[in-house]
Amino acid sequence: MTPDAGTEARLSACVTVLDHIVAKRRAQISGARFHRGLEGNSAKRVVCFDEKRTVVELEESIGGYRVSLADGPEHSVETAWRPGLAVAEMMIDGKAFWFKVAPIPGGYRLRHRGVDCRLQVLTPRLAELMDRMPRKEAPDTSNLLLCPMPGLVINLQVSEGDKVEEGQPLAIVEAMKMENVLRAEKSAVVEKILVSVGDSLAVDAVMMEFAA
Repeated sequence: MTPDAGTEARLSACVTVLDHIVAKRRAQISGARFHRGLEGNSAKRVVCFDEKRTVVELEESIGGYRVSLADGPEHSVETAWRPGLAVAEMMIDGKAFWFKVAPIPGGYRLRHRGVDCRLQVLTPRLAELMDRMPRKEAPDTSNLLLCPMPGLVINLQVSEGDKVEEGQPLAIVEAMKMENVLRAEKSAVVEKILVSVGDSLAVDAVMMEFAA
């Protein structure tokens, strides 16, 4: 689900609090070199929500945090969350807000009531440097069948030239003693089959090519 503006603002505030808690814990590690821009009990971050960036300022207050979004309201946040917990409960402006949390490179994956998002949390300097990095376009894999995990091809259920429909079984890959049925994601024609039964495949190996 696509979050509404209010949920997006709350998630941005929450992820800033998560990052601040993690940063303060890392700063206590003996010999730590990088404190991710901690300024005492406050911090300034740039939260990347898809292509949107929001400057967020955080300041510790009695029993919690005051979190200000550059393009939105200020929130009062309280939480007992600590690094390692998979579920976080935060009181935002006096209302309970629950979500699942998992670390990802440069940020966190948050899940809340059907919203599944990956938010990056950057220092202002890092956000500035990222703007100078060339953007690499993701390759178009919409007409390919990729092996989703390392495994062994034990069955091919289509041939070159076959027309397939969405959800139709294409192949079976055995991985970790389990048979995984790979299905067509859309209607197409099998143009090339690049593997054979008995082949051992790596993750993302191209198995088939399709024509529209």
